Amino acid sequence: MKQLLFLCCYCLGCLSGFGQQAGAWQSFWNNDTTLFGFKDAQGKVVIQPSYSSMFFVRKLDHIAALAEQKGEQWDSYYVTRSGKQVARDSLYIFDNASDCESEGFIRFRDPKTDKAGMLNRDGQVVIPAVYNDLSPVHNGMIVVLRDAHKQHWDTAQHSGCDHFSWVGGQELLIDTANRVLIDSFPYNQELDFSSVHITSKPEQQQDRISFKGTNGRYYSFIDMDKEFEHWLQQKLLHQLSVQTMIGHAFPTMCTWSEEEGWIFQKASSVLSRNEVLLKAKLKCVQDKTCDYAIVSGTLNQFIYTSDDFNIYFNNCGNAESWRYPTKSIIIDYRNGTDFKQDHFEFLRTPQGYKLICISLGQDTLK
Repeated sequence: MKQLLFLCCYCLGCLSGFGQQAGAWQSFWNNDTTLFGFKDAQGKVVIQPSYSSMFFVRKLDHIAALAEQKGEQWDSYYVTRSGKQVARDSLYIFDNASDCESEGFIRFRDPKTDKAGMLNRDGQVVIPAVYNDLSPVHNGMIVVLRDAHKQHWDTAQHSGCDHFSWVGGQELLIDTANRVLIDSFPYNQELDFSSVHITSKPEQQQDRISFKGTNGRYYSFIDMDKEFEHWLQQKLLHQLSVQTMIGHAFPTMCTWSEEEGWIFQKASSVLSRNEVLLKAKLKCVQDKTCDYAIVSGTLNQFIYTSDDFNIYFNNCGNAESWRYPTKSIIIDYRNGTDFKQDHFEFLRTPQGYKLICISLGQDTLK
C-alpha cells in the first residue's frame, strides 16, 4: 500500500434526493455520450443524464461518487440510492479516479486532516478518518496504514496535483467494524481475501500464508502467485496436450495480429490449429529451458468487453484483481539486439485459471 501513487485533485458538490428502489441502477449515456444518468432495474429513467464521465459508474448498487459541471465549477459528492448527500468535500481520489463501492462500503478522505476512513451503504461513517490510507473492503476485511508520512516525488508544484508515496508507518488488517484482526500485516496484492481460514495453528498448505491474529488464532490466505505456479505445473503442463489446453481455456479467447489487432476466436479452434507450436513453447516453460517470467496483472476493460467478463469488473469498470487477477507467462527471445516476446495470459476465474489470450512475437499463429 505504501507504494501506491496518490494524485490529490479534489472536487466539491451536492445533489437533490430521489427514491429508493430495488435492483441495481444501470447507467446510460445521453445522445452525444458526454453525460450519463441511471435507469432502474425495469429500464425506467430515474436520473436524467447529468453526470460527467470524470467519475463514471456503470451501475449503482448503494453508494457512489458522482460529478456535475455547473458553469466553470465542478460539483462532486457521495450519494446513496435514497438521495442522501454525505462526506461533501471528502472524496477519496486515487490516480485521478474516485473510489468505487466495495461490498456496500466506500472510502472517504478528510481534507482537513488528510486521513482516510470508510462509509457504509447508507453514507454513515463506520471507520473514522484516522488512517493514512486503506484498501477497499475485501471479504469484510480492510488493510490500513497508520503513522506513515508522505515522501514527495518532486517538491515542485504540479498544477494542484502532488505525486507521493507513503513511507514508514504500520499496516494492519481490520474488519468493517474497525476491529484490528492482525496488527502486523504487510500489504500483499497476491493474497486472496475470500480464501481466509481461521485456525488454531498456522496452515501448512504450500500455497497459503498464515498470520497470527490479535485473538491468538491464525488467519491464512491463498497466495495467488504460489497457487498459479502450482496449478501451471500440476494441471496444465503435467500432461500437456491440446485437450488439456482447451480444457483450461476460456471458450472465446483473444489473439494478436499485426494486421487486424486483437481478434476474438473460439479457443478450441485456435489451440487445435496451433497445437504443435504452442506445445513446444509451453514445454520449454515446463522444462525451464527458456527465458521466461510470470507476471501478475489486471483484466483489460478495453479489450474484454463482452458480457462474459462482467463479473470480473466492479461497478466503475475496474478489474476485481484482488480475486480475479491475470497471470501472464512471458517468454523472452534475444538474438543480439533483436528482442521478441510471447505472451500467454490466464485469468483466475471461479472455475480456476483459464487461458484467455495468446500473443506471439517470435512466431505467427495460424
